[in-house]
Amino acid sequence: MSFIVNLGMEKIVEILKVVLSSKLLGASLGEVANVLGYKGRSTLYRIINSSASERAVATFCQKLYEKLSIDEDSLKCMMAAITTVH
Repeated sequence: MSFIVNLGMEKIVEILKVVLSSKLLGASLGEVANVLGYKGRSTLYRIINSSASERAVATFCQKLYEKLSIDEDSLKCMMAAITTVH
């Protein structure tokens, strides 16, 4: 995924942790996992806990883009909105 290259894996994980924890993508992690086609929430919890592999993060980002049209700019905007509010 190109925005992983642009932002770097650490920054992407940081943004995803905040976005997933804030419930911007859905009322629950289970709902987000379901929409993205995951069978469970384990990948999402691994991202939040910074224990997901780079491949898992890249796959998650690809699914965000394919299923929800969320790209690099969308993630940056979400992060900015969350950090501005808090």
